[in-house]
Amino acid sequence: MSVPTRQLTIQLQSGKGWRRRQGGHIRLEGAEITFVQPGVLRESLTLPAGLVELAAVEHGGAPKNDHGRFVVLRRLAGNIVVPKEEGIEGWLWSSRNGSVLPGLQDSSAGVPNLALLFTVPLATEQMKRHFDAKWLHELAERSPHGVPVIPGVLAVVTDVVAAEHAFKAFGVLKPITDREVSPVMRRHLPGDKPANPRIVAAAVDPRVRTSFAPPGMA
Repeated sequence: MSVPTRQLTIQLQSGKGWRRRQGGHIRLEGAEITFVQPGVLRESLTLPAGLVELAAVEHGGAPKNDHGRFVVLRRLAGNIVVPKEEGIEGWLWSSRNGSVLPGLQDSSAGVPNLALLFTVPLATEQMKRHFDAKWLHELAERSPHGVPVIPGVLAVVTDVVAAEHAFKAFGVLKPITDREVSPVMRRHLPGDKPANPRIVAAAVDPRVRTSFAPPGMA
């Protein structure tokens, strides 16, 4: 008798724009992840699980002042990272400059609380087939090279705890580090404290090997 495939569905927050007022969802099932988002996707997009390198979530509402989301930490070796308290490499998204990653919703849905990074950007034919042409055109206009590039996506989910549990079960809930996010993808804010290289000396302490930022605390 076959074992039923576990399915986890994460609802996306509805936007207020007429093209995106209907919320979509992200479905994790077996070895696949499927995106459904009216107004952005012409048809559902299903990717192999291996294409998702990591997922990161942000808890809580956004402060009114300048702020960043999805902190980028410095990786030293293996699973050893410089703790956020000792400085950071930047942010994947900021209230000042947005992000290189496109959002599955417009700003009317709120600030992103879920980030997904792919192992490689989506193929051009894949983008043309699945994504709305106007959305791709707007993405290309924001690209430094004038062509749409999707190395990952940002989203606003209705239940961040459910998303956290789902991607943890999927095995991709991990800290974001400078190994996954190149300098051109990072955003910086006044007052950011650069990662302290002196923490390297502490790497001999076994406790440092558990110094990943807890989910939701980035």
